[in-house]
Amino acid sequence: RLKELDEYTPLREKIKFTDDEADALERKGRLSEIDQAIVLGLCVDVKNSYAMENLTAEEMSAYVQRVMQHPQNWMIYSTALFLKSNLEYESTKTKDRAVLQMQLLVDQQSD
Repeated sequence: RLKELDEYTPLREKIKFTDDEADALERKGRLSEIDQAIVLGLCVDVKNSYAMENLTAEEMSAYVQRVMQHPQNWMIYSTALFLKSNLEYESTKTKDRAVLQMQLLVDQQSD
């Protein structure tokens, strides 16, 4: 059963797949660095091409989540985390998580 969502219901950080879906995704393998950069570019293209609505944010989240599964270098990870935190900041349910992610990025740059 799904319980009713209110503003205090915590949301998962990523989609929880069934075992079959997780196996299928794992078989697809990791993306190379250039593929991850292209996926992030597609994510930014969606942001620039469409008005920011819930459906646009969900589409962008899918791109970011795929890149963050197996980041290949710190720049790709930082860019994906920046996009993710911007997306999550728009929702009252995930605003705290977004602020912590931004803090992680600031700390990473100040070290």
